[in-house]
Amino acid sequence: MDLYEILLQRLVLLTDEYLQLRERVKELEDELKSKKSTAPRIIKMKIEKAK
Repeated sequence: MDLYEILLQRLVLLTDEYLQLRERVKELEDELKSKKSTAPRIIKMKIEKAK
């Protein structure tokens, strides 16, 4: 029975860590999206001479 309890505690601990990491990844992805959307962009333009 002790082994079962130890395994169960380990499972709960790993699940909590996984959920925290998943939340952190989501925060970082959102942060990255906001940086990309607000960053100044360089747009190449083709300039034609008047004939």
